[in-house]
Amino acid sequence: MLTRTLLGLFLLRQIRAVLYPTNEKFTKLVDEQIPMLVGFTAMSWSPNCKRVPKVFTRVEALFQKEGIDIKVVILDDSEDSERKHRTAYNADGYPAMLFVKGRNGSKLKIRSLQGIVDDCVEKMQDCQGDLTEHKKPLQQILDTTMETFFKNEADLSRRR
Repeated sequence: MLTRTLLGLFLLRQIRAVLYPTNEKFTKLVDEQIPMLVGFTAMSWSPNCKRVPKVFTRVEALFQKEGIDIKVVILDDSEDSERKHRTAYNADGYPAMLFVKGRNGSKLKIRSLQGIVDDCVEKMQDCQGDLTEHKKPLQQILDTTMETFFKNEADLSRRR
C-alpha cells in the first residue's frame, strides 16, 4: 500500500500541464522565482488568443519530455482585469508571450516561428544552462503548431 502511494505521488509530480491561475495565484508563482513561459490572452474576444492554449500545451509537453523545468502559464484578461500583471511586464496587445522569472519578464517575438524558438531558448539559457540541444525539437513543435497561429508573414503585413 505504501509503495502504491509513493508511486502515485511520484507520478503526480511528473504530470504537468498548462496552468490557468487566478490573479492571486499568478502573484504567488511570480514570487517563487521559477522560470515561466507566460501567455497574456483575451480569449473572450480575440481569435488569435483562442489558439494559444493548443500551442502552449504542445510546448509544455516538449519541455516536460526534454526535462526542462519551466512552468507554462496562461493568464487571461478575465483574471487580470485591472491589467496589473500585463502592465508590470509591459505586455502590450494580445496575445503576448513572455519568458518570466520573478519580477523580470522578457517578450518573445511572436511574429515569426524562428523568433519564438530563438528567444525562448536564449532566455532559458540564463536560468537553466546551455539548452542549444533543445532548439531543434522546439523548432519542430512550434513549426507544426504555430502555422495555425500566424498563417504567414504576408497575412500579418496585410493586417497592419
